[in-house]
Amino acid sequence: MSEEIRSTMDGDVDLIASVISDGRCSRRAVLRATRLLNGYGSASVLVSTPESIGGPVGTCLLPSERRRLKAARDLAVRLASDGSAVKGCVSTPREVAAFAARLAHCREEVLMVLGLDSQNHVVGSWEVSRGWEGGINVHPRQIFSILVRESLGRAVVVHNHPSGSLTPSQEDLDFTATMIRAGHLLGIEILDHVIVARGGFCSIRQECRHLEFGPQSG
Repeated sequence: MSEEIRSTMDGDVDLIASVISDGRCSRRAVLRATRLLNGYGSASVLVSTPESIGGPVGTCLLPSERRRLKAARDLAVRLASDGSAVKGCVSTPREVAAFAARLAHCREEVLMVLGLDSQNHVVGSWEVSRGWEGGINVHPRQIFSILVRESLGRAVVVHNHPSGSLTPSQEDLDFTATMIRAGHLLGIEILDHVIVARGGFCSIRQECRHLEFGPQSG
């Protein structure tokens, strides 16, 4: 399987897991979503007619899952028909938080990186690491290996606080400072590190003025 297909499948698993588990994104939901995608072949088939399709043993949709997938499909159709909507533009922390809103309801910490073009449009998004309720284990090289591979020069880091707190921990600040320094060496601008939780979001760029983030516009 090519890296491009693998990345797409991984992203589909996360989205399907979020929908069928009502946004909780537990490990069980991720496993369930993986089985569903393997059973139906693709997210497009799974979401297209969830109220009528069947599947092999272990991949059948539950009634609640059918309802959630149908609602997600109907919402996507409405948004796609709205020509005035700006697709995938994250020029502000609020827009970043909205893009990564599903993370706010995860019961474990998840770190995501958004790769942007010069106009702040999302070129790609990747879940880099998934941890536990009180923390996450991630190294900057895991993020920069993706950005270098994709030839991206600008990025935003996002992670969630399952506790609901929007206050950056010292570990969050240290990690952000390391990311900025490493980005300077590689010619990759880290524009912000946004924390999302059930109560809202926090922009470390706005809260910590001493950190030398990259320019917000190209």
